Amino acid sequence: MRKASRELGTGRQAIIVVAAAMILCGCGSSDTGSDVTHVTKRTGAGANGRPDMVSAVSASKARGPVEVKFAIPHRPEVGQPIEIELAITPSIELERLVARFQASDGLELVSGAETGRLDRPAIGAVISHTVTVIPKADGIYAVTAVIVTDSPTDSVARNFSIPLIAGAGISEPAPAAPTASRNAPSGSAQP
Repeated sequence: MRKASRELGTGRQAIIVVAAAMILCGCGSSDTGSDVTHVTKRTGAGANGRPDMVSAVSASKARGPVEVKFAIPHRPEVGQPIEIELAITPSIELERLVARFQASDGLELVSGAETGRLDRPAIGAVISHTVTVIPKADGIYAVTAVIVTDSPTDSVARNFSIPLIAGAGISEPAPAAPTASRNAPSGSAQP
């Protein structure tokens, strides 16, 4: 009896987490429509995206139901749109997958806020998607990807961070002004 109630409690927690993630995903984006997302099946070397792509950062150390890689083709400049190319690759059997993207303060999300619902993406199939952002000032920013997956046994919402350095990034702080030594004379000579 306790095991059944524990499983019921875990199921409720999963539903709450997924619902909360979906609600949060809708906030802060300026693009309400879905952009075109391409799914291709690749095998062998470079199967999870192009060789110039790097892995997005996830807070979870455990391997999840998807792998997310990205490439930024050139250094982002302030006021200029930059396309972030993504490769989302399912690593387990999935019934559904939806990816939503949010830009941090200082970035304007122009297009690609959502992949749309993808039903039964194949294991290892590379889902290509492009997010376009415009940096508003020099700085270090992040685009957050929330990937919601439904498998035959589980529903998971997982966050990935995509760092972006715009313009000069963060300038180094100015060197500290020299200060007078505490033991130095205070301006008058002593006899």
